[in-house]
Amino acid sequence: QAFVPWVKSNLRRDETSQERSFRRIARITTIVEHISKSRTVNRWMFFFAALLIFIFLAVWSADQAEEFEYRVKGVIPAQGFYYEPNSLLPYPTCNIAKGFEFPETESVSPPALADFAFMAASSYFGPTESKVMLDRWFGEDKVVDEYEFVSQYRMDTNTTGGVSYKLYTFPEMPGLGVVSIRGSEAAMDWIVDAQLWSTAALVQV
Repeated sequence: QAFVPWVKSNLRRDETSQERSFRRIARITTIVEHISKSRTVNRWMFFFAALLIFIFLAVWSADQAEEFEYRVKGVIPAQGFYYEPNSLLPYPTCNIAKGFEFPETESVSPPALADFAFMAASSYFGPTESKVMLDRWFGEDKVVDEYEFVSQYRMDTNTTGGVSYKLYTFPEMPGLGVVSIRGSEAAMDWIVDAQLWSTAALVQV
């Protein structure tokens, strides 16, 4: 007779503790639900969404406004500079011997590796600056930046966005051209880079 009431009292105590636990959980759930549905939270979410949309539109409009214009870098060439070739270290002035050679003429010497490096860097030049720099590097009207041709081509093919590039032609060598593709510079370029590399970065985590 003494044992049975003791068991019943323990059962009552267990039920009471469970009920208290359930009440705490229900109270916490109610609080969290009210917090998540708070007007302040909704306002902040709306603010951040509007901010992201504004940034996207600003970047997009800036990219469209450029209309494949190139940024002027303000490069000032050194006057009277001359690099004396060294037979033991021909890298800065070595000629391209395989795969990239130009047809040599009486007035045109074989292109050097530095020539291709210069044309790659000149993809960042503006149209006005490009003309001056090309004439100083290769000689007067030896290489032409076909900026207007590329601009018209991109408008005709509706490819004004995305990759920016230049086309160089050589009046003394008809039918020959070099395409120089610009790297990341504008805001939209960096957004595209982030989109391309974000997946690979997350996979490495």
